[in-house]
Amino acid sequence: MPVEVPYKPQNTPISEKVSFNGSDFVTYSWKVPSGVEYKGKIVYVHGFFENSELYNVAFDKLVNDGYEVFFFSQRGAPETSPGDLIGDSNDFHSHNDLDFFIKRNLDARTDKSEKLFLSGHSMGGGLLLDYGIKGKYLDDIRGIAVTAPLTTVHPKTSPSAPVFYSAKLLSKILPKFKFDTKIQTQYITHDKKWAKYVADTTPKMVGTLKYLDDFISRGQGLLKKEHAAKFTTKVPLFVAHGNADFINDLEGTKKFFSLLDKNVEKQLFEVEGGFHSLLLEAPDYFDPTYEALIKFLSTH
Repeated sequence: MPVEVPYKPQNTPISEKVSFNGSDFVTYSWKVPSGVEYKGKIVYVHGFFENSELYNVAFDKLVNDGYEVFFFSQRGAPETSPGDLIGDSNDFHSHNDLDFFIKRNLDARTDKSEKLFLSGHSMGGGLLLDYGIKGKYLDDIRGIAVTAPLTTVHPKTSPSAPVFYSAKLLSKILPKFKFDTKIQTQYITHDKKWAKYVADTTPKMVGTLKYLDDFISRGQGLLKKEHAAKFTTKVPLFVAHGNADFINDLEGTKKFFSLLDKNVEKQLFEVEGGFHSLLLEAPDYFDPTYEALIKFLSTH
């Protein structure tokens, strides 16, 4: 029996399968409704194992506020990669797939001078921080806005050092071997309905050792001065992170900010008491996050 989604959106996204480099990506386009002024377009990069319905509330509000949203289920995520394909990707594919979808959205513009916003969460947020350093289409990006980006896993839920280094070593020998991340979903949101939905609908969060090693190593790279300092000074950055996030560590985000070039226009919005998924949170945490995000979008 299907699990009921806690929120039914006012707007209905357009679903389309897009084939690229051996994968059939499930994508969703959330259009600005008739009568609402169009203000810009967002390409959204989700977190590890997330599905599109987790963003019903946030995307519904964004389009009602004038921002079109394009969401693609990433390679390795359950919607795009079911069955044996689940959890199978790597850093090359993550960047290459993102480049493909950014270009696809750029090519679809009626106004060829329009720039896009990039937004994402957790693993996707970490990917976008990295994109701000080495992305192919940065000249066409209006701003990067992310929540709880993965730089470091919180000590409360991080694997022990022996487990981590064993997995890292094995990724070189058995890159396709799948490992259960055992992400603790009780730290996703305070909202009881969404917490139950996540618990009831999230399959075992497995990933190939190569995939897991790549995105964890990506986060470690973001905390190296020589890498972080290359973040573009041409694209404004907004990051929201809850200080009760026990999945991705706020301290990692703070360290990344400290390593950025002084000329980067940046804002770190710390959400008091917020858990990991701020755009899935209870109103006390969602509302200030969304308000800060809209302010960032509207001023850029």
